[in-house]
Amino acid sequence: MMALLASCSLGGDDEINEQTNSLLDSASNLFSPVEGQEGLLSSEPTIMRGRVVTIDFSLLVVLEEDSEVSEVTFPPVGLNFFEDVRYIFILDRQETNVLGVITWIGHIEGVELSEVTLSVIENVMSGSIILPGGEIYRIAFLSESMHAVYQIDQSAFPEEEAPDPLEDTPLLN
Repeated sequence: MMALLASCSLGGDDEINEQTNSLLDSASNLFSPVEGQEGLLSSEPTIMRGRVVTIDFSLLVVLEEDSEVSEVTFPPVGLNFFEDVRYIFILDRQETNVLGVITWIGHIEGVELSEVTLSVIENVMSGSIILPGGEIYRIAFLSESMHAVYQIDQSAFPEEEAPDPLEDTPLLN
């Protein structure tokens, strides 16, 4: 399986490349493909491609409050979106809201300015992965234990319209 990593941020540093390759080899994959369910995928024009998956929620360790984040408390997780796209998720912090939604916030190993946000409640995940250069992936719940992973095409979004002028709007006193 080919792993995609930003070569600009790895910059030819052999030590970093070896570390990243070691993580790619050792990290467990979060997603398992589900065959024959392609009809569940969205056909929005902003989606470049997608696939139906199940998620190994056991890989997303729930940390105790005030726990320090490290590879021991939260081992790296493989984000295997497609056969040709696999990244390593590194946790920066974890948050839990009053409704019990747990959100893991982090980045992609070796990719500066990357952002990963994975939110889960009762085995339902929503997530976004944003990389430099406009590469975006989205995770969405479908049904039962199935989720979709999508690669998003930002160029397919409609152009923004100019705001309406406020010329004739009376000011509130």
